[in-house]
Amino acid sequence: MITANDVKVRGIKVIKEAIKDGLPHAVTERGKPAFYAISVEDYEEYQEWRLDKAIREAEADYDAGNFSVITDIDSFIDGIINEPDSNNTGL
Repeated sequence: MITANDVKVRGIKVIKEAIKDGLPHAVTERGKPAFYAISVEDYEEYQEWRLDKAIREAEADYDAGNFSVITDIDSFIDGIINEPDSNNTGL
């Protein structure tokens, strides 16, 4: 665990030292985790894992027939934009 005060006093060096062990480390503010610090390599590996997972899920949906063919993109986008309770992020 790294405190915000540690970062304030020692700078980014405290984070670099902590993540050398290859584990994520919580950076806390007022005793509560505010975010986690990880190495760039670990972050990139995580992003690759997320992409691979999304591809596997899409392939499984396709194989199961859980998809539709969009023939009119404008109508499709209008439907997304006008969905009730939509956050319009596409996520």
